[in-house]
Amino acid sequence: MINTAISDERLQQYMGGRYGQRGETRERYREAVEACESVLHLDKTTSEIARMHGHHPETFRMMMKRHFSDILERREKLRMSLGYVKTPHFGPKKSTEDKYAPALELLRKSNMTVAEAARQTGVELASLQQHILFHHRDLADERLHRRLESLDKPRERGKLNGAGRMSGPRGTASEYYAKAVRRCKRHPEMTIKEIATKCGLEPHSLSCYLQRWHRDVLQLREEYRRGEVARRQAERAKHNEFTTKAAKAQRKYAPALPLIEKGMSYEAAAQQSGLDRDQLLSWVKHNRPDLHILERQNNWVTLPNGVRVSRKSWDKFQQAAQEYATTDRLLKDIAASYELKVNSLLSFLRRTMPQAVEKRREKRDKK
Repeated sequence: MINTAISDERLQQYMGGRYGQRGETRERYREAVEACESVLHLDKTTSEIARMHGHHPETFRMMMKRHFSDILERREKLRMSLGYVKTPHFGPKKSTEDKYAPALELLRKSNMTVAEAARQTGVELASLQQHILFHHRDLADERLHRRLESLDKPRERGKLNGAGRMSGPRGTASEYYAKAVRRCKRHPEMTIKEIATKCGLEPHSLSCYLQRWHRDVLQLREEYRRGEVARRQAERAKHNEFTTKAAKAQRKYAPALPLIEKGMSYEAAAQQSGLDRDQLLSWVKHNRPDLHILERQNNWVTLPNGVRVSRKSWDKFQQAAQEYATTDRLLKDIAASYELKVNSLLSFLRRTMPQAVEKRREKRDKK
């Protein structure tokens, strides 16, 4: 039987453990427990009832104190009221309570195990365990709850784990690996295998120890490794700066880049730098997309109808195109006024203002 104060889903796996009673044990003592609970046997002691059912008296009484303490207390009160017992005694003796008081105080104020508390206060471990289970069940329940709560959490150094112990290296492990851990901190450039060899340790055991108890040291070594990788990559890039085809192409087109940044077109920048215009356009488009976008913004114009034309052509044909769209003058007269070629102006109008050209054509057909 489990105390109802701690019965929950996680506790069911402990039914046959330290705080529970196995099914076969419950079945073996069932008749004797029912006899203790019955009023027909109040004239008999628990030892007599145990002998009636073939059990050892002391073992039966310890089982009752551990799992059915409420039945014992209720039975003793009834026996005293009926005159069978004159001086009943419940709970531990004062001398026993004083003996285990320091250990109980340690267990209530700290997360140390029962074995550690028994060792520190100089009492016997088995006796202290029985004393807690029989007379301080609230302490046992509280410690069990803390253990169950820590089961679902990752193990952290200095925190309580599911076994009821503080997480950390056991025994002399800290002293055994102390020198290697200090060397790992001071010399991140050395491998763990080299450090283990110099300290006379197994590389695998040192690696496992660091992985479990010194994650901060491994993080420090990982940051150093990443810094070294970045430094080597920078050195390699600097070395390849003047040897690769990309570096050669960058040096080739470098004189034209400042001209394009100032707003010059590809054609003018290529002509001034002595480069091919199409090659310069292709290189900038693939290697400097930001500069390509800037050149498009500086040297191209988007009309209200969505057509994109070069700024040079727009500046050249803008006035003639506006007059063509707003007046009825002949195309050849407009071209002659602005000193433009008729075919060039007509080609520009067809590309940028096809609606205006179509409108002029419809008017001419009607006339």
